[in-house]
Amino acid sequence: GTSASGTLDTRLLSAEGRKEIKNQNKELAGNVINGVAFAGNVITGNMNVDNAIASFQDPYKMAEAIKNNPELAATLDAFTKGEFDNLPKTKEGLQTLADATGLKVDILLTTVTNYLDAKGATDKKLIALDVNEQNREDIAATLGHEVPHVRGSTNETLADMSGYATQLLSEVAIDSYDATLLNSLKLELGTGQDDATQIANQALLSNDNLTLLNALIDHPLEFYFDGYTDPRLNGIYPEQTTVKNMVGNIALDHLPSTLGQKMFNRYWFAQGDYKLTEKEFQYLTQIAEFNEDKHAGINVVSFYNTPEARTFGRATFYLDQNLKIVGFYDFYDFDIKVKSYVPFTKGGRSLKNEVITDITKVNGDAFDAKNFNVCYGIGCRKK
Repeated sequence: GTSASGTLDTRLLSAEGRKEIKNQNKELAGNVINGVAFAGNVITGNMNVDNAIASFQDPYKMAEAIKNNPELAATLDAFTKGEFDNLPKTKEGLQTLADATGLKVDILLTTVTNYLDAKGATDKKLIALDVNEQNREDIAATLGHEVPHVRGSTNETLADMSGYATQLLSEVAIDSYDATLLNSLKLELGTGQDDATQIANQALLSNDNLTLLNALIDHPLEFYFDGYTDPRLNGIYPEQTTVKNMVGNIALDHLPSTLGQKMFNRYWFAQGDYKLTEKEFQYLTQIAEFNEDKHAGINVVSFYNTPEARTFGRATFYLDQNLKIVGFYDFYDFDIKVKSYVPFTKGGRSLKNEVITDITKVNGDAFDAKNFNVCYGIGCRKK
């Protein structure tokens, strides 16, 4: 995008600037931003020319689909404004937009993406769009961001521009309709708050969340994630891929103790076996939950009601004849249970914990994380 003098309009580089442009003229803003994305894709070599042209056309094709389908316009307008909670109908509409690009890709509506700190994800075969409440308003932008990745883009900034252009041009298409017509169509659609629709919503989320989860487990390295911004491990380990650092950060968020985070980093970056310090060993002996039949020799002890529940779960202590604790041993690894996982039912592992555990395990395998022995004293003889 250029100004009258031929220079880049620097307002494109900030959210506030883009909002200013948008308020002046949505269609012009969409055209300008889409043009900048196209030029960037060609100049940087992010895409070959054919794919760059196709990516340039995608926002217009999706907007045209909206212009030719008043019910689709009403559905998207109501959903993004929080007036409509019918996920099957919304998914149908978003699939129509994706189909308009000519790509063969399946749309999923998910909530597990939120646990990955992402608004969307794609492996070029499916596009998962997060429908937690805070992400609904910008769902067209998220779809528009993922479509270039399906076409081969690896540049997040240029994909962001395509997404923003898609949102603006979609809004223009919706605004082209008579307000009275849209409102009457919204009345026919309803709000989606009835019991039958809410049950259908849960069934859809159950299926789509599990579909995404299984795809992430099957081929985690093929995914792009939209909306991931956490810089912690990226700053510590810049040589690692964003996906590895992203999943590592998510796991760290659920390991509240210093020792737990230390053990996880050792696993995640394959640093090998670890011998506890005297201070760490004494700390574990103080919080461990021994059974009433505490005895000399091997004692398997629970940490489930302690700050180290997510670090060790259960571990082994060694006691001498005087019942003095003289050793510790644990094998640090992650257990995967997705095959027995049933979402949205009582009695199973929670959706959030299942996602964190399974994605950590599978990405750990993919990125060469390494299980290891943790020991102290005579427990180190077990290795």
